[in-house]
Amino acid sequence: MKKYIILLLMFIAQVVTAETWNLDKYIQVSPPDGADVTFQIFEAYDPKEKILMGWNGDDLEYMFVVDRQPGGKKDSIYWNGLERELKNSSDNKRLKTLSKGKYKTNSGLAVNYKIYSWATEGESYIQMANLIKNKNIAYWVLVSPTENDRYKDVEKKAIQILKTSRLSK
Repeated sequence: MKKYIILLLMFIAQVVTAETWNLDKYIQVSPPDGADVTFQIFEAYDPKEKILMGWNGDDLEYMFVVDRQPGGKKDSIYWNGLERELKNSSDNKRLKTLSKGKYKTNSGLAVNYKIYSWATEGESYIQMANLIKNKNIAYWVLVSPTENDRYKDVEKKAIQILKTSRLSK
């Protein structure tokens, strides 16, 4: 009986930590064990839409926002559109690329990302843009650190989470 209870507890613990969240209709993530994240409504962003939020204890460290795009386009078309939009929102029409890279998800998707810096209304912003796509659909997963000087730590954590992403369309 004791062995049965231990096995049951181990199974329950594994199920709880292997949670899958639908960030949008066709994109899911399963945050790795130990990731300090929640998937909840954040009233200041949107009173109806759940977003993934990363924490450092009680302090909000970053947020994920997703934007669905039509599939079937070359990467350069997606990137040019995003960069044009960010430049247009910038005070001085300038956009700086702080870093860029590629990684593969556990489901085999190739992901490209860039980390941008720009200023709007006197405030400076840093955001990590991840382009996740297949032939049918594409997503921007935009990761915003709450403190600009922490973007390198947030980059590592975001990649760790997004490596678990998969598209269902």
